[in-house]
Amino acid sequence: MPLEWICPIGLVASVGLAGLTYWLLGRVVGDRARVRRLAAMAPVEPSAIADGAPVRVVGVVRAGPRTLRSPVHDRACVAWLVEGTQHKLEPRGWTALSAGEAWRAIGFFVDMPGGAVWVEAEGAHPHLALGAPHEPGERARNDAIRARLAEGQGSIRLPFTEGKGRSRLAWREGALREGDRVTVAGRARREADPAAPGATRLVLAGAIARLEPGVSISDDPTLTA
Repeated sequence: MPLEWICPIGLVASVGLAGLTYWLLGRVVGDRARVRRLAAMAPVEPSAIADGAPVRVVGVVRAGPRTLRSPVHDRACVAWLVEGTQHKLEPRGWTALSAGEAWRAIGFFVDMPGGAVWVEAEGAHPHLALGAPHEPGERARNDAIRARLAEGQGSIRLPFTEGKGRSRLAWREGALREGDRVTVAGRARREADPAAPGATRLVLAGAIARLEPGVSISDDPTLTA
């Protein structure tokens, strides 16, 4: 192979690896900062929540009237987070290129001692533990995953290419399911309970941090214990 071909290929591979490393490092730093910020807020019970106050609660997920299907493993859930990686076979070996991440969340309840709160999760960016990498292999299966990812938010770059043994797609997925422990931080308010005329319910909605798009949702075990 001519030398002038090898140099650009090596450069592309190096840039791809550097980009993936930079993206992963940024995510780790951001996740740690988020955990510290949430850990600084002591969780409260429903009886101690004041209207309009920024609060954090810890409890168990209970699904509302609607649920989602997670894109990769087709699980019923109230929120999902997916990270994509494309592995490409270059002349100098396999390279890993980050495809970014996508997410989606809908409203759900958090049950805890003393009551429950309704979480207005639409638009929020859930921070969930990701499972092991999954490579569907078949083009049709990857297309189905892409279609569900397109229903969410985020920065997954579509479409990918795969095939001929030179490119593989790997997905890592986290899903928040009924019965999971979760912590949620947001601003509290009371509103009429649509399921119980004449009664009110507690609602968490809105961001507590400037960079969060909505309520903060996490299944980090250090925060949900």
